[in-house]
Amino acid sequence: MRRTAELEGLSAQIEEVARLTNRFVREDPISAALRLADPDSLARMVSTEARELISMAMDAIVPLIETARDTGEVRADLHVMRAAEWIARMVFSLSATPSVTFDIDDPEQTAAFIREFLLPGLR
Repeated sequence: MRRTAELEGLSAQIEEVARLTNRFVREDPISAALRLADPDSLARMVSTEARELISMAMDAIVPLIETARDTGEVRADLHVMRAAEWIARMVFSLSATPSVTFDIDDPEQTAAFIREFLLPGLR
């Protein structure tokens, strides 16, 4: 996640996290096979059975949020751990569930969705 930390701004960083996660789910041989053969199992893997995945994602996201808080990009009283968990949950959801209003496989549309809804919730 070093590359993500080098991007400017929390939105760009989370957009990259979402892009990398989506790419992993789509291109990793095991994830891709599971997605095609048993999409419900994949959805469970990144939702109800994802405690460890969420914790690992939070470890990467917390420093990004702390930096954003320190620079004033997000509100000063933001609970960093809870925000990191919310972001991790959203990123996994974006990767595992189809979208109704945008093309989830289009990185620009996914980035626009994140910019529109994710950051306003942290300000």
